[in-house]
Amino acid sequence: MKKYTVYGITCNCGKVWVGKTVNLPTRQRGHRYDCFNANSYSYNSRICWHFRNCGLTPSTLELLPLEEELGRYEAIESEYMFVNDLGELNHDRL
Repeated sequence: MKKYTVYGITCNCGKVWVGKTVNLPTRQRGHRYDCFNANSYSYNSRICWHFRNCGLTPSTLELLPLEEELGRYEAIESEYMFVNDLGELNHDRL
């Protein structure tokens, strides 16, 4: 059974993006690639644009675990809870 981690990325503006993954280091590399590589499909997404606009860099974009070792459905519930509590960037109109 896969174990999930719910994570947060705190932007320089103080707002938080919340996500979940089964592999935190791989997901961190993915976010860094997506947000800072102009050839990435997600480069122009609102969240990547926001991170760059607020001064995050590949070396400062860091995923911080909020809850670990979760089953799939636990992770979905936990992510939902953290998005509602912390995840301003998940539902902000940037």
